[in-house]
Amino acid sequence: MTISAVNGPYTKSTPPRRVSEQAPFAQKLAFIVALPASIVCLMLSVPMLYAGVASEHAELALRYWQNSDQPPSEGYWNMSLQRAESAVARAPIANGEYLDRLGRILLWGPLVAPEGSGIEAQKRDALLAFRKSVEVRPAWPWSWLRLAYAKQGLQQLDDEFDLALRRTSELGAGRVELDSDLAALGFSAWSDLNTHQRAITLQAASRSAAVSKREALQMYNLASTSGLATPLCWSLGSATKAKQQICKEEGSQ
Repeated sequence: MTISAVNGPYTKSTPPRRVSEQAPFAQKLAFIVALPASIVCLMLSVPMLYAGVASEHAELALRYWQNSDQPPSEGYWNMSLQRAESAVARAPIANGEYLDRLGRILLWGPLVAPEGSGIEAQKRDALLAFRKSVEVRPAWPWSWLRLAYAKQGLQQLDDEFDLALRRTSELGAGRVELDSDLAALGFSAWSDLNTHQRAITLQAASRSAAVSKREALQMYNLASTSGLATPLCWSLGSATKAKQQICKEEGSQ
């Protein structure tokens, strides 16, 4: 008896049909499993796309305002605020960058309409945005610094303000612009700072002054405006003073 007589039309080189049909079945199963995942990805990607576009528009507005000689119009600010809020709302999960951007736009509110009735609410909303941002991105020093600024704007120099100062210094030491802004914040709030907070301020100013003569002069001018040239010059090392020609002797330029 031949193989063909036992197995019908099949030969040794031809597998049974039930084996050959396993591939289409596996493909169907993979499709069934992948389809829901694909739908979920699509549902998430569309809001993420809209959120990203809205947030980028808000960032462009912030950059423009930063380089402008005057604050934006109220209409432009409102439009940018709506975009920043939309980005936060559309993001599938909390996004630290979007929240930080929203807080920054809110801080422009009092400059846009200084006599507006919602200034305090804008400051509180900005504080909340920065607070949520550092929860999502606890290692990003700029959001900690902005949280400290928001706290100062509300005259809330409490434990949270202290934490924000310390985290800014710990995470951002050596970033020139951040050190400069941290020093400026500390100088402006000097009379309300404790000894440790003043030390953080002077350390940031010293790091900034050590970078270049331009930064050193900027730090000296900031300190002088606040009547703090003497503490600044005492905090600078002799090498920095000599290199940057910033302080001849204690407290003098």
